[in-house]
Amino acid sequence: MLLLIMVIGLHPVQAGGTEASDRLWNLVGLLVAAAGESLRVLVIGTRYIRRGGLNKKVYADSLVTEGLFAHCRNPLYVGNLLLYVGLFIIYNNPWAYVIGLALALFAYSAIVAAEEDFLLNRFGQQYQDYCRRVPRWIPRLSGLRATLADGRFDWARVLRKEHTQLLTLGLGCMLVWARETLAYRTVHESAGQLLLLAISGVVLVVIWRGILEMKRTGRLGQDATPEG
Repeated sequence: MLLLIMVIGLHPVQAGGTEASDRLWNLVGLLVAAAGESLRVLVIGTRYIRRGGLNKKVYADSLVTEGLFAHCRNPLYVGNLLLYVGLFIIYNNPWAYVIGLALALFAYSAIVAAEEDFLLNRFGQQYQDYCRRVPRWIPRLSGLRATLADGRFDWARVLRKEHTQLLTLGLGCMLVWARETLAYRTVHESAGQLLLLAISGVVLVVIWRGILEMKRTGRLGQDATPEG
């Protein structure tokens, strides 16, 4: 929703005033967004944690402190914020940076505050000890290689849990790219690029539908009971 508001209400700004510098800036944005999604994939593939709780309420059966959660208490949310930052960089409108980042930070800060309050009440001293060891936002890099090498990576779980997020990211990047293209060129001049984006979008949706079918038929395995 935040991305759609940005595309509708704000005009993209060409970085550096030239197409060459703008393409370079777009590449930076794509790399930041890719880093955010890669972080999410690593978290889900190594040790998934249910976010959103149970019945739309904060919930946890156990306190998850291993995997990427041994390095950052909110790695999924950090990944989400990097995704937003990457898309804002591509769009490069000053108001997108100011308003978009402010809204995203406010939303995730509120979510984290509610979760931390629940976890403190639920796990008490165990959670306090965990908070002292592990930073809230900035991942601790020491021991990260050992963490990633220690466990089996579950690609099936990544597809089960992340297929819609990957579709949204792909379509979001295409939407921003199309909006930016039309800001500086006519539809006729951009026809080839817009057609390529449209075809890519269709391919993404077809892949997403295929993953949904595999999930429905159990070919991607089954989720375990809810975890903290």
